[in-house]
Amino acid sequence: MTLEVGDLVLTGTPQGVGRVVAGDVITAGLGLPDSKEDLTKLKINVADRQGLFQVD
Repeated sequence: MTLEVGDLVLTGTPQGVGRVVAGDVITAGLGLPDSKEDLTKLKINVADRQGLFQVD
């Protein structure tokens, strides 16, 4: 699919996948068809937090 400026990408997990817990690492990336290189990658280290998540 083609992403346009302002598009959101939402993900989910199939039934039977365990919960995300502190210490897990979530990775995601975007690439072009027929290319082995990623355009961008995202790595999230999961940690316990109190209160709401906030991006600075």
